[in-house]
Amino acid sequence: MKKILILVFLLCLFPLSCLAKPVIKCDKQTFDPLTTTYYLEGNVSVDTGSRLITANRAQVELYSLEVYAEGNVNLTQDNMVFTGDTVHVYGSRKTAVVEGDINFSDGSTTITASKGSFNWATKDAVFEGNVLINADSSSFTGTTQNLLLTNKNESGQITTNKIIYNVRTKKFHE
Repeated sequence: MKKILILVFLLCLFPLSCLAKPVIKCDKQTFDPLTTTYYLEGNVSVDTGSRLITANRAQVELYSLEVYAEGNVNLTQDNMVFTGDTVHVYGSRKTAVVEGDINFSDGSTTITASKGSFNWATKDAVFEGNVLINADSSSFTGTTQNLLLTNKNESGQITTNKIIYNVRTKKFHE
């Protein structure tokens, strides 16, 4: 009976050991083995291989592949950079949500907004709330071309409340 209990216990731990662990660096870290959560403070860096998140503080939940970070947040993937106050990465949904006076850059395209999200499966970045866009006019196609004519402020930035930018195609869409 004792051998069976040990085998069941090891089988329960096996899926956790198979997960790809992110590379985590910080000044102070604690780990809760019951929830498989890292609690990180000071100069936090979480590198998943394709994405790098830096922040003042973070929680990394290994089993659900979720990261919540706050304070001087910087999310980088390829040429794309999101900065803001907080980021919540949902690994199972392949989505990151950045909030709090965000700044986004992807090459020569820059965007500021209150909130932004990025889905790395579709490569769509969605921006909402006080959106200001600096981008080449060739980035606007279809219905977004109307923004070029009707929504420019005195600085030449394009303003809107919501827009979607695809980092693969380098084009805006609604």
